[in-house]
Amino acid sequence: LEEKERESAGTTITLHLKSADPEDGIADYADEWKLREIVTRYSDFVSYPIQLTMMKKEEEDDFAKPVVSEEPLNSMKAIWTRPVSEVTEQEYQEFYSHITHDHRSPLLHLATALEGTFEARALLYVPELAPMDLYHREMAHRGIQLYVRRVFIMDECRDLMPEYLRFVKGVVDAEDLSLNVSREMLQQDRQIRAIRKHLVKKVLESLKS
Repeated sequence: LEEKERESAGTTITLHLKSADPEDGIADYADEWKLREIVTRYSDFVSYPIQLTMMKKEEEDDFAKPVVSEEPLNSMKAIWTRPVSEVTEQEYQEFYSHITHDHRSPLLHLATALEGTFEARALLYVPELAPMDLYHREMAHRGIQLYVRRVFIMDECRDLMPEYLRFVKGVVDAEDLSLNVSREMLQQDRQIRAIRKHLVKKVLESLKS
């Protein structure tokens, strides 16, 4: 770390790739398509705009110039953080399609929050039809997606829902978990057990009603 002068307040973090050799696969992380894929997958719902600056050379120029993407790469639309009264049915439907790739309308959706010693929010859906892989869970994906402070952690967090509710889809966003939490740590985590208990209760109440 070293001190530098800046025109405005803030922090600049510069990452250098270990290798530029295409055979190492590391150079891919300097490609526009790869950066867009990473941002969309892991930081699509982060509340700050993420923009991409590319060095591009115009035909009449001898040197490449930095060109900033006009539109942020991330959607920033974490609808589970908004009050239920401010989210339309169409937005719930679009989000369901976005995370599940199922273009049918869900049977029901459930937005809930866990508050107290630790905080978490969830937006869950029950599909209209049973998933094709319901009885082949080793092939299943996109069940309950886990986020920590709107940063994507994993696609299928099975510790958040019991086996008999494996058809439930959605997202859980925890405020107090570590960003580098592992699957082994989740199995022992007291917060995950409390979130699971809360979600099961809410899902069963919704199904009953």
